[in-house]
Amino acid sequence: MKQTKLELIKIPWSKMLKLELPEFADRLIELVERYNPEALKIKEMYDLLKLEQSNVNKLVVVDGPHPLTGELLDFRGIRSLYINKIELHLKLVIKKDTSNTSKAVKLVKIEVNRFLGDLRSCKNYQTVSRMITQFIAEVNTNGALQTALESLQFMEHIDNLSSAHNSIQELIVERSRSKSERPIEKTSELVDSVLTATKDFIKQIEIAPKKNPLLDYAPLYNELNVLFIEFRDIINKRVLNNKKKADKIKNETTEMTTTTQQNEPAGRMINLNEEEVNLNVIGTLSEEKEEAAAMRSKSMQLPLVNDDEEA
Repeated sequence: MKQTKLELIKIPWSKMLKLELPEFADRLIELVERYNPEALKIKEMYDLLKLEQSNVNKLVVVDGPHPLTGELLDFRGIRSLYINKIELHLKLVIKKDTSNTSKAVKLVKIEVNRFLGDLRSCKNYQTVSRMITQFIAEVNTNGALQTALESLQFMEHIDNLSSAHNSIQELIVERSRSKSERPIEKTSELVDSVLTATKDFIKQIEIAPKKNPLLDYAPLYNELNVLFIEFRDIINKRVLNNKKKADKIKNETTEMTTTTQQNEPAGRMINLNEEEVNLNVIGTLSEEKEEAAAMRSKSMQLPLVNDDEEA
């Protein structure tokens, strides 16, 4: 039986977004599965594409700030308040010690200033954390200090500080563990792997009718083309819209530059060197605006790969 020539719609792969590719791959697999890839002699590449499912699942929306980061910042703020309370309470007991003879006050003053007095000059959270950890350890192991703190009613503030500090340490560990579970592969590597398997599978589908002329591939081709047209159109529409936006920004920049030049007072006496400087400044500003517009346009397009090959 002679078959009508079958063709698949071409897709502009290089303009496909990172999240469009896994959606396309999933729908392609689901569609072909209903046509029995083994019976149609296309199971080899179909199985290879299915093996990419783990990589497909890793192509997710870009990670934003970790969910625990906000909670961590809140606890750091609370911890700072407790440190402030300790410092204020220290000022109070020093003021009350009018004779400046209390050994308890002197000991607490030395140790609080030693561990907490210089926290604001620390360069990072790790240094702050270590100094607070050492202060709490000193309180727990130094009997004389603990007795002095208790006699001066510091322990409630110390316990609050210890509780907030422990919560911060637990959140840091939990956040690190959560981050370690994120994909370690680069997005470009995941994209390349999934895209290669997808293209190879489509190539096998295109070759299959020639290798197996007695099999009817028309229903499969018809449904595939509906899927391909859907993705081709949304990609082309996005590219066109981005081009229009970029052109609009460029035109607005050109109009702004022209208006600025026209508003320059006519007949103003300037020497040649000053005129050259002014023209260079205008040209530089225009070039910078055009470059910024081009960069904004490029970021709006968000191309998936640089390869312009279509299949």
